[in-house]
Amino acid sequence: MRDALDVGVRIDEIRYLKRGWLDGKGDAFSPEHLDWVVESFANFYPDDAKLPYLFPTAEGAILAEWSLGQNAVSLEIDLNNRKGAWHGLNQEDAKSFDLNAAKDWAIIADKVKQMGGSSE
Repeated sequence: MRDALDVGVRIDEIRYLKRGWLDGKGDAFSPEHLDWVVESFANFYPDDAKLPYLFPTAEGAILAEWSLGQNAVSLEIDLNNRKGAWHGLNQEDAKSFDLNAAKDWAIIADKVKQMGGSSE
């Protein structure tokens, strides 16, 4: 399943989106921003944590979503500010993260693992 969630592969698919990709809305994504997402996951997200599904948003963000048993959580990645907005479905767990900081990526991975998102 980890291969189906490969960050690099999914980001490469997003690279092909052109302006207006969503019913006339949605801008193309900057290659530099997409490279940063791939590098951030490679450098800061541990191999023993479940990878998210990645989706582009019409507003120019990347949405990372995890379905973890009874839990569904997402991280909206603001590519311009390199911030992440964490939201849990049916949870009072909204947080903001600095995605340039390794410690914040560690917190995200720990949250995923605590909800049953360990790949081991």
